[in-house]
Amino acid sequence: MCRTMKQDDKYVIEDKGALSYAELGTSIKKSGGHYIYLLETLGPLPAFVRLWCEIIVIRPAITAVVGLSFGRYIIEPFFAPCQAPVLAVKLLTAAGVSLVVYINSCSVNWTARIQVILTIFKLLAIGLIIVPGMMALSEGRTENFQNAFDSNTITLDRIPLAFYSGMFAYSGWFYMNFVTEEIINPERNIPLATISSLIIVTILYLLVNVAYYTVLTADEVLASGAVAVTFGERTLESFTPVIQVLVSLSCLGAITGGLFAVSRVFFVASRENQWPTLFSMIHIRHHTPLPAVLLMVSTDHSYFPAELATV
Repeated sequence: MCRTMKQDDKYVIEDKGALSYAELGTSIKKSGGHYIYLLETLGPLPAFVRLWCEIIVIRPAITAVVGLSFGRYIIEPFFAPCQAPVLAVKLLTAAGVSLVVYINSCSVNWTARIQVILTIFKLLAIGLIIVPGMMALSEGRTENFQNAFDSNTITLDRIPLAFYSGMFAYSGWFYMNFVTEEIINPERNIPLATISSLIIVTILYLLVNVAYYTVLTADEVLASGAVAVTFGERTLESFTPVIQVLVSLSCLGAITGGLFAVSRVFFVASRENQWPTLFSMIHIRHHTPLPAVLLMVSTDHSYFPAELATV
């Protein structure tokens, strides 16, 4: 019940947030997302504080979490059944993020194309989870759902935790507003992309969770360090390495999209005279915000020495 409540509660928040940002994107036609909206509505001080939080805490932490997941998933098949060395995971993480930085520095078009390819890999990974789970459910494996809606375990102190626990999974609906100025016909495309992507992601996430809990118990899900791998070992044992590689590519896609979007925040902040002028410059041939991209990679790498659980 707690897991179901997390999904429902978080969908309510993300739904309202996404629709609000769709409206903001059509009203304030500037790139920069959170930063530019704070600047336009509350003034320079809140926007400046949000900018520093982004560069020092928020973006490096998110990149570290997703990047370390990428490193772990892609290297563990080579060390199975043992765990991969921590140093190897971190080195591979640094290499993956550096590759993303290089791509973002070379070409906007190539970044967009690679993002599409990585999204396809992400959907393949989700499909390899949903299909076996639905097949198992159709065979009558419903024992893990017997008490799924038991409300006796709900207490007021667990409701905020339910919202918080689902926050990371459903985030991402605001990234389009970071690049508003680069979107063709934003009045039409921002609301259309926001609403359609929110519906698709919600349906896929719900199906993935149903698939997980059809095959695994709640305790097994909580105990697993990589739920997709545990699921694959139960359903498609021969495809487990494939699932791991696809999940790692999915993580790489998340890093690529985040770096592409957030680098525009520092570009815009520099244009608004709240950041050094250097970061409003673009590469003379590639037309990419190279200084802003390089700034982000320097702060991102500083978080990699930490453990995934502590980030």
